[in-house]
Amino acid sequence: MKNGLKKSVRRDLKTVAETIEEAAVGMLTTVDHNGGLCSRPMLVEELDEEGNLWFFTLSDSNLMEEVRKIPVVNLTFTAGKDKFLSATAIGYEAFDKEKMAALWDPSLLKWFKDGLETPELTLLKLDLQEVEYWGSPHSVLFKVINFLKSGDEQTAKAAEYKKVDLRQ
Repeated sequence: MKNGLKKSVRRDLKTVAETIEEAAVGMLTTVDHNGGLCSRPMLVEELDEEGNLWFFTLSDSNLMEEVRKIPVVNLTFTAGKDKFLSATAIGYEAFDKEKMAALWDPSLLKWFKDGLETPELTLLKLDLQEVEYWGSPHSVLFKVINFLKSGDEQTAKAAEYKKVDLRQ
């Protein structure tokens, strides 16, 4: 994954960028045609300097149909046993041959047999709106269990929580 934010001056997103890069695959949730939630794993191709996530997909897929109908999506990442991220984003189809060529990786042939010539190949661009991050040097679950056992508020406070609003 290409990560443009890691070198960026946007300090509030450094941890977010590192977590996404470490996880690489997120669960993308959309609203399906019945009004239910549908989640699927998606491999991040790039996190750019503006906070957009880029993914390859097919323009005739259920995913793109759902994004066109209701573009607000949720994306979650888990990195290791102690980093968790949930992001709200607005999804857009970005049929951009130049951007596709820049992001293409041969490992994508598993899903797109004809490479960049795959019919209906397109990019899904997610414009991050709000990101929540939880992390700690130790497992969050471990800290919660200790808090419940001991009632020690300091144990619970040791976990890190960060909320970043990118709509500004």
